[in-house]
Amino acid sequence: MEHITSAGMNPLPTEPGKSRRAWAVSRKRFALNGTLADRVLSVAHIVGRPVRNGAGTRIGRVSDIVVRWDAANEHPPVTAVFVKVRGALAAVRPADVTLTQTEIRLRSDARMKWRPVWGDDDVALARDVLDRQLIDTSGVQVVRAADAYLLNGPQGWELAGIDVGLLSFGRRLVARRRACPPPDRVIDWAQLQAFVPRFTDITTAWQSAPTTAAGTTGSGLQLRRSAAQLKELRGPEVVALLADLNRHQQAQLVAMAHPSAAAEALRQLDPDHREALLAELDEADRARLRAMLRSYAR
Repeated sequence: MEHITSAGMNPLPTEPGKSRRAWAVSRKRFALNGTLADRVLSVAHIVGRPVRNGAGTRIGRVSDIVVRWDAANEHPPVTAVFVKVRGALAAVRPADVTLTQTEIRLRSDARMKWRPVWGDDDVALARDVLDRQLIDTSGVQVVRAADAYLLNGPQGWELAGIDVGLLSFGRRLVARRRACPPPDRVIDWAQLQAFVPRFTDITTAWQSAPTTAAGTTGSGLQLRRSAAQLKELRGPEVVALLADLNRHQQAQLVAMAHPSAAAEALRQLDPDHREALLAELDEADRARLRAMLRSYAR
C-alpha cells in the first residue's frame, strides 16, 4: 500500500514545542490510567464496525487499521483504514474519515483506493498485531496482544500501545462495546522492537526492519526489555473463565494464558474436553502443554 500522510481528525493544538510536551504527558496518562476520553480507540472493537458515506448510508465495514512502522516511529501513524465493500477491499486515507468507536464516517469527497498495495513498513493491526505473542529479550514467550489502542494526537491518529490483559481478551469474546473499553494492562508501543519469526535466534536484538516478519505465520513481537515481571492469571482464574466461553473461545484463552496456568486449568477438565481444546491449538502450543501435562502425571 502506498504510504499516505495521516492528518487525523480533531487534532490537538500544534503550537511549536507546546503540543509535543502536552502529547508526551498525554501518552503517560494513557499508559498509567488507560483513558483519554474521546481521543482513544480500541482496534479490536472497531474492526467490523459500519463504514458510512457523508449521507450516513452504510457502504461497508471496517476490515483493518494500517499504520506505518519504521525506525523513526516509536508510535506509528495511522496511514489507512481498510474497508470491506461487497467482498472487495479498499483503502481510505485517515484525512478522509472521522473515526469513532462505533463507526467510521467518510467525508463527502473521500476517495477509496481499490486493491491497495502493501508498503514495506505497513502493519495491519488486526491481522498482524492482535493475538500475536510478545517475546522478551531473553527469548521467553510472555503474553499475547489482546488489543491495540490508537490515540489522536497533534499529527493525527497513532498507535499508542497494546493491551496484554486477559480481561481485555474476555471483553472481545463477549460483545463489541459501544464505548472504548479501558485497557487492562498496557504496554507502550515504544517498548516493542520488531516482529520476529517463530524460529529464530531472538536472544539478540532483531537486526532487520521492524516489519520484516509482520504477517508471517507464527511471528511474534519482540520487546526491548525482559518482561518476566508481567503478572499472569493463575490456574484457578483460567478455569473460572473457561466456564463462560464456548469451545473455540476456550482454546483461545488457553493459548493466551501463561503455560503453567493453562496446564493447571487443563488438568481440571475431563479427558475428552481437554483433548478437544488441545486439538484447536497450534502445534507448538499443543506440544508444550502436552509435555507439561505429562510431567504433572509422573
